[in-house]
Amino acid sequence: MKGNLFYVYVLRHPDGVPLYVGKGCGDRAKRHLSRSHSQFVNRIISKIRRDGGEPILDFIFETADESAAHAKEIEVIGIYGRRNNGTGCLANLTDGGEGQSGRICSDTTKKKIGAKSAGRECSVEARAKISKAHKGRKHTVEAVEAYRAAAIARATPEYRAEQAERTKVQWTPERRAKQSARLKAKWADQPFRDNISEKNSIAAKAQWADPVKRDRCVASKTHYSDAEWLAAQSARTKEQWANPAFRELRSNSAKAQWLRQKELI
Repeated sequence: MKGNLFYVYVLRHPDGVPLYVGKGCGDRAKRHLSRSHSQFVNRIISKIRRDGGEPILDFIFETADESAAHAKEIEVIGIYGRRNNGTGCLANLTDGGEGQSGRICSDTTKKKIGAKSAGRECSVEARAKISKAHKGRKHTVEAVEAYRAAAIARATPEYRAEQAERTKVQWTPERRAKQSARLKAKWADQPFRDNISEKNSIAAKAQWADPVKRDRCVASKTHYSDAEWLAAQSARTKEQWANPAFRELRSNSAKAQWLRQKELI
């Protein structure tokens, strides 16, 4: 692997069964064989070696675009599934990509994270640095297509049912009541409401002060007076709603949103 390229790799048991999917560059994958950040993976590798075997390192994807590598990692993890959530054979603790998406934490771990994060504030300098790093950042066409493929691979009835069941388990009546009370108390506080109103006003003024954004908003309004554009939009909408799967997806989404709002009232 070239040092300036990103890749996705699969660690396998000696019999070829996948045990971990990762993304990296340079010698990241090889270092994983000697010391993983996951104690779960370390224990599996140690057991394989105690039994006289050696994990197989399989490189399956290579790209110069890190976003595409993240998307491919998510796609492959979705295909093989994870052991910790009962969907497959991998020792991965998350769904892959950037961040900790899909990670399942025990109550003890959650308390430790909460205690460590309590009172922590991001400095103005740190916020400015993070903002600067993300401004102007765009995904390549390759990355967008990879993310799209990963989303399609996960959009199975089984996956949606599993996600729905997980959400039901997480949102217990006690948690819903606590969330409802917290939101009601927050919005009953007049200074909080005034602060939100002021922030929205500042954001709107900043948007209209930007010539590019202002021209974009004005241009979008002209579409609604363009008969050809309206006809194209109408045809596209009709085509979408003619698809039973799309109608079912929108119906389920609307029902779920209504139930959530009903619980918070």
